[in-house]
Amino acid sequence: MHPLLSMKKPQQFSISSIFAMLHQQPFDKELKQKVASGFTDELLIPDTVTFRAGVPGFPCWYLSSKKDPGMIKRKNTANVTAKNILEAFSRRPAGRAARNKHQGHGIIAVLVSDPCPNAQVSEQDEVGEATTEYLDEISLRDFLDRRSRSFSGILQRWVEPKSKHNSMLHATWTTKVCRVTCLTNVRSLTDRVAPPCDRAVTFDGSDAHVRRDPVSGQTSELVRYLPPLLVLSGHAASLTPYTPGTSAARSPRTPTT
Repeated sequence: MHPLLSMKKPQQFSISSIFAMLHQQPFDKELKQKVASGFTDELLIPDTVTFRAGVPGFPCWYLSSKKDPGMIKRKNTANVTAKNILEAFSRRPAGRAARNKHQGHGIIAVLVSDPCPNAQVSEQDEVGEATTEYLDEISLRDFLDRRSRSFSGILQRWVEPKSKHNSMLHATWTTKVCRVTCLTNVRSLTDRVAPPCDRAVTFDGSDAHVRRDPVSGQTSELVRYLPPLLVLSGHAASLTPYTPGTSAARSPRTPTT
């Protein structure tokens, strides 16, 4: 079992632990290297930098391997610098259409804090509340220069949605049912009249910012098989259902792409 899952003393949940577990690939003695488990070949994550204020060994930079499907790689610590992060996250996508779309809204990164326990709710009932920020190049530079050393959570490269509106799928699993919900922001990402947060939030925003869209049966079926695959590959010991609240910055999301 992964050491993060076997600790006897209760610890405050950190989003960074998700990526540490995904990085734990089986070691092939013959090849003398880590190999993909085969259970998560369809899993892709955008470049993700994890932070733990005051904890040695952080920040850590995780990304999906381009050569080995399902392999989550981690950059050498020496390469995890503010300069390299800014360069990678602000790099313009290939293709004229993609570049025009990217420049239209300016968002290049998503910042999600570790959840903070709510004093009014017991620890058994709630992990806590996380805050989400959507950063352009200027605000990303400001974060890396002034706030990163005292921050705990993840910084994730922005993933362009297929349309002009940002959407997010949210899945809740039980032993018998898998419920998949899709929320789409009602504002266009290119509507510069509104701040980035108002244009990009989905489950992490208020109901006034989003609409509920239908989810196809094919998508629901694909999502339904994700938890067993993660358990079989050793990436998760348990999956806890999560119900969104109503505040403007509320959801400790598991970012996906």
